Order: sequence, then structure tokens, then C-alpha cells
Amino acid sequence: SSVRMNIMDGVRRLNRELQEQFGKEFGADGVEISHHKNPAPDHEDTVDGKQFSKEEFEKVNNSLERHVGELNCYHFIYPIILGVSEPIYSEEQLEIDKESNKKGFEFEGNHYTNYEGTQLQRKIEVKIRQYKDRQIGAKAINDIDGVYHCQEKIGQLTQKYNELSKISGLPTKINRLRVEGYRRMKEK
Repeated sequence: SSVRMNIMDGVRRLNRELQEQFGKEFGADGVEISHHKNPAPDHEDTVDGKQFSKEEFEKVNNSLERHVGELNCYHFIYPIILGVSEPIYSEEQLEIDKESNKKGFEFEGNHYTNYEGTQLQRKIEVKIRQYKDRQIGAKAINDIDGVYHCQEKIGQLTQKYNELSKISGLPTKINRLRVEGYRRMKEK
């Protein structure tokens, strides 16, 4: 997951630099930040789907603990000409998505925003991968009890992950559950 995050941050950085170059070519004096559903709270009200002059954006972005497009942020920065470039998303659409995020869902007796639900999914994905790594290690040292313990935990966590995704309506990211070399052992 660390490698994936670093690669994605590199791709975003390259995209941002290309967008800046395109903006210079057509005389952009502002930026529009892309919109996506269920943004992190630190970006939802500050930058999600908004337009800024370049100077305003620098101030806003520098005031954020996590800059736009960094540390797993899914927002992209597009150059625009202020007063000419119409926002891609209407204020109404942004508000509908914001309310949908807040409405969220109930899971195991707790209320979660959709964003919090995605973070819970990520935590479960990490735990599943950790148990798969442990199972591989247990298998390597012939710790059969350890193997079955890990497989039991993987099953419980996978069930919780599927239940969470079904209740929340959030998409699953099954590819994030894969661990190279993991093979489930048949039951005794």
C-alpha cells in the first residue's frame, strides 16, 4: 500500500506539473480543483470543486495540513481563466454530494460518514493483508496452528469488509486484499 501511495503521488505530481505548463500556454490566471464524492473533511469545505485565483489557491493550499493532490488526496488541479471558465460542478451538485457523505450509514451500532466508511474499509484491507503475511510466515516455519489462526482472522475480516461494503453501498477494492504468495490451506 505504501508503494501504491507513492506511485500515485508521483503520477499526481507529474499531472500537476503538466497542467501548470498547459495553463501557462493559454494564459490561465486561476485553478479549479476537481470534485469527487466522499472527500476527506480537511478538503470538503476548503477546496473540493472550487475555483481560485492562483494567489488565493496558494494561500488556501499552504494553510492545509495536507496539500491538494498529496498524501493519497484524489483531487486534481486544473488551470482555468477566471470569469471565462465555468465551474465543472454546480453548487447544487456539490451540496448534494456533501449531504450524501454526511448522511452516511450505520454499522455495528455507529454512524459513519461515507468518507469515514472508506477509511474503515482501508483499515480492514490493511488488517487482511497483515494476516495474509503472517499466514505465509507461519506456513514457512510449519506453524500449522498459526496458519489456521490467521486464516480464521482473514475470514472474519473479509466477512466484515463485505458486510460493511454492502451496508454502506461503498465499492469494494478487492485488488487491495491481494498478497503475493498467499494461498489458503485446506482445513484439517
